[in-house]
Amino acid sequence: MRYPFSAKKWSIDEWDKWLTLLKEHGLKRLMLWPGFEFFDETLDKETDDWLEVLADIIKKCKLKSIEVYLGRSPNGYIESSSKKIGKRNQHDLTYCDPCSEKYLDKILRPQERILKRLPTIDGWWVIDSDPADSMGLDENHFAKCFEHYRSILPVETSLVYWMWGGWTNLKNQEKGWRTHEQTFWKNAAEKIIEIEPQVEFWCCWSGHGKSLRNIDNKKTYFPYHKLEPEPSIPFIYHPDEIDNSESWSEIKNSDIILNMQTPCLRTSRLLEYLTQGCFSNQQTEIETIADNWCWNEQSLLDLRLNLNNLGQNEVYESMSSEAINRWKNYIQMDDVVKRGYLVDVDASK
Repeated sequence: MRYPFSAKKWSIDEWDKWLTLLKEHGLKRLMLWPGFEFFDETLDKETDDWLEVLADIIKKCKLKSIEVYLGRSPNGYIESSSKKIGKRNQHDLTYCDPCSEKYLDKILRPQERILKRLPTIDGWWVIDSDPADSMGLDENHFAKCFEHYRSILPVETSLVYWMWGGWTNLKNQEKGWRTHEQTFWKNAAEKIIEIEPQVEFWCCWSGHGKSLRNIDNKKTYFPYHKLEPEPSIPFIYHPDEIDNSESWSEIKNSDIILNMQTPCLRTSRLLEYLTQGCFSNQQTEIETIADNWCWNEQSLLDLRLNLNNLGQNEVYESMSSEAINRWKNYIQMDDVVKRGYLVDVDASK
């Protein structure tokens, strides 16, 4: 689940029910993006609440034997901000060189203090971009992040390189670049292994697998966009939903990581994949969602009404702007949340 993981939006009881359901269907690991980038130096009550919920989630996972992996941007941090945490986004971030003293002051030491307030986690990931800024620095600077985190994490905590757009200034590349081997991915991987020999790789695109052909470390297939395309509104629940994920042959016999940002809508399909290893490609009806509902019952009633307003049997191009705007308002879709959380609103208005 990508940041923010919704803090007090869910009660711990709801988290417990949801995690129980996932565990019963075979979930092994929960990867969260908790938004540590957006914690400034003022650790106020809002931050305390956020960390309290996260600590409880980790404890619940441990009781259910679900591994927990957390992580963050390699070099993004936020200065003091007047915005609420949930309203901060990548546009508010500042970036620094991982080899600099500023990195220690702004990222590593604050992160160490935060981790000491949390139960022990199973793994820590670092994504190479989005949000990040390589600042024209080579792979040695990106690999330095792994050296830093190894210094503050228990030796048994796994480190993961979440491969994405690459530690590079090449933002607009040739068509199809994600499917090709890239020097910046290969060099970064090799340099990280020098620092962290047991590092694991999460591979979202076929170019990632091709860039790791000569590397024997564990590689996990992460077909981003498969469970929930991004951005996502419920009209993608049709049989002709576009799968924007990639598949390839370089990674065989791998576990699967699936991304999800709206658990209330996507849990049924996740359970289907956990039990069957594939999707049935059937339209997800509100009845199916209701069968696996772990959240507030009033929210389910509101959801049902809003989905009816949206018109599940229509395609995006033919939907009215009014229906789409009503849905966006219902889930608070904005620049930070994108596809949001269920909120207490009067859907009849």
